[in-house]
Amino acid sequence: MHSKAVSSLLEVLLDDNHDFICFDDNRRRNVKLIVDKIALAIVGQTIDDRLPLLHEIISGPFDADKLDYFVRDARMAGTPSVLDISRLVQKISIRRLESSKLPEEIARKVGRSDEHHYLFGMKWSGVPVLDELHLARVLLYAKIYRHPKVVAIEQMLRAAILAMAKVVPVERVLELVYTYDDDALLSMTVGSLHEALRVAPDGLDAEARERLEQAIGTLKAIKARKLTVLAFQIQRRYPADPLEKNDIQKSGLTSFLEDVEHPQSRESFRTLLIDEVRAILGVTLGAAAPSRIDLETSIMIHTLGQTPGGSQIARAFLLPVSGSPLPFREYTVNRTAWADAYMSNQPTGYVFAKPAIADAVYLAVEKLLRIRHMVRLPPSALEGSKRGADRIEALKRRLWVAGYYDDAPYDIRPKPERLAKADVIPIVERFAELLAKYQEPCADARPGPGEGSLRDRVLNWLRQFDHDGHVDCALSLLKRFRMIDRSDTVGAIKGFIARHPSFSGAVVVPFGSARDSGAIQTYYSADLIGSGISSCMTIEEAAKKGGETPIIVVDDFVASGGQGQDILAAGFGLTEWRKSLGEQRELFDDEVQAHLRKIKIGFVFTAAWDEGIETIERMAREAGMDAIVHRHIDESGIPFAFDGRDDPDPAAWSSFKARCEEIGGSLLGGGHNGVDAHKAAEMADRVAKRRLGYGNRAMLLGSPFNIPAQTLTLFWEAGKVDGVDWTPLMARRKKT
Repeated sequence: MHSKAVSSLLEVLLDDNHDFICFDDNRRRNVKLIVDKIALAIVGQTIDDRLPLLHEIISGPFDADKLDYFVRDARMAGTPSVLDISRLVQKISIRRLESSKLPEEIARKVGRSDEHHYLFGMKWSGVPVLDELHLARVLLYAKIYRHPKVVAIEQMLRAAILAMAKVVPVERVLELVYTYDDDALLSMTVGSLHEALRVAPDGLDAEARERLEQAIGTLKAIKARKLTVLAFQIQRRYPADPLEKNDIQKSGLTSFLEDVEHPQSRESFRTLLIDEVRAILGVTLGAAAPSRIDLETSIMIHTLGQTPGGSQIARAFLLPVSGSPLPFREYTVNRTAWADAYMSNQPTGYVFAKPAIADAVYLAVEKLLRIRHMVRLPPSALEGSKRGADRIEALKRRLWVAGYYDDAPYDIRPKPERLAKADVIPIVERFAELLAKYQEPCADARPGPGEGSLRDRVLNWLRQFDHDGHVDCALSLLKRFRMIDRSDTVGAIKGFIARHPSFSGAVVVPFGSARDSGAIQTYYSADLIGSGISSCMTIEEAAKKGGETPIIVVDDFVASGGQGQDILAAGFGLTEWRKSLGEQRELFDDEVQAHLRKIKIGFVFTAAWDEGIETIERMAREAGMDAIVHRHIDESGIPFAFDGRDDPDPAAWSSFKARCEEIGGSLLGGGHNGVDAHKAAEMADRVAKRRLGYGNRAMLLGSPFNIPAQTLTLFWEAGKVDGVDWTPLMARRKKT
């Protein structure tokens, strides 16, 4: 049947009245004509105007090659095939068309003629066959052609050839691979390779000899099926990635893929990768570590690119009994969307390595991705790369002890063992609930390492302490941390009025300006209008209203009282009492000053240090006010990190405190380059007084809208620690 069809086709093509190809007595010219036609057909060019799609028999939507290898390869590989060749051939149709009726994309490629043209394509009923053809292509590439073992063999051959090409001219290497069949090539010895490449062993230096030995070793490994393994799987996105929607993560994965897809930048990355692997193996194997030439042959990067063939199938023409031919791609919108969705989760590339070094290669890729592209690999990357989590973690610990991770971000270092204990998650989740109440400044908000949830943020903050003993102490801080909230503010005012009934029906005003937290506490105080206070307003509004109604000035927290002192000193023009805080404060007008000195004043703080209460009381007297200062939470209710109340192991807490001082000093220090010695000394002194928070009392207190500067510095400050980024738990809203 097939031979009859071929004969019929040749009769048409070689018809004496047809100019498809015209032979003469010049054999060489005849051969060239045939070769030129075949070459054009292979690259998808029109080779006959009367049969404008003739070339698609060789390179087209359902060319002879596809119909052969799609079925054959699936059968030989033992994978299912949905393609029915006989049914496909039955669905092929031929239409005779005038030039004016040709589809535009075909008409522009053929010459004008009064003759008819013959177009072949699919009947309408053949649409499912084209879908099956597309499905067969997708499955073949996913299950066979791009299977990691198949690609590994290809890359091993490539590595062997490249190793040879660095010793002898490329022409000799090409001659070698085209002269010897597969079995002969894979069975070569060093001696036979020297002979085949026409090189004298005595004329080779040590490096050249090693490269050829590595090439032979790779060929032998292929023959013995001792293949390289998948060390790292490259993907556009990783399943269950908590940072999937994070712009930095998405951009980093995209830039990495662009790097490895480009030949030159891929080779640059491979050079860096080999350097990292050598550093790792230097720790684990010492003098027994493989040479650089060995690693160059052993570590290979391959990207898969777009699956070919899909666009060809979409170019097939549907030939209705009447009406114009229609390209298959226009038959329905997103006809191949299912295939695109299937392939979107497939790997986009692989990094291969010898089994003995595959774990080291994975860690090296992870480090380069994190430092160069800001990518934080999720656990699914480990599984996709077929690396054992326990084995990788054990290797990380060994490398960490040796100092390999000293300059690496905390989130790729080995996870402290303390974080694997059963009590950790309840502590973390309780603090995450507090963290959910905190409204971090939008301008300063930045995602933490691997931060897909508040729980992740807390866990990754804990990871930054490295040592299990320090992690244990940090967990204790989280348990003791207190977040004052709206109920505390309302409770403070209710408690004050209960102790001082004369303030019932008072006006509540904020302590400070709109940028101070007192404005928020005033808003909270409105809950008591009609049941404790009369109204909420600004100091200026209260003064303008006049009368004898007492005023309650509210704020959430006062520590040493320096800021409160500055507010009152500036307001009443007491210049000698101003504090050097770098804040611009306004003078109260005469009406406000007179009113505040005339009526009863209550200063109510949700929480306060003893020193702060004393400072506000003193400044109120200096300003000439009749004031009572009240706090809802005194120092006994305020947690401090190192007050000795929760120190079952004094030595561990002493070590932890020293580490907190180091971290705080690094975060606040910034560097003194370019400043004179006197200024540097002032800066160092300032840092020394704030390493554990302003006043060095290491307070563990926050509010939903801000974190006091007196809170332990490493909770809220970002910066560098030991040259590595430190990510705080909650960014602090700083005043300007």
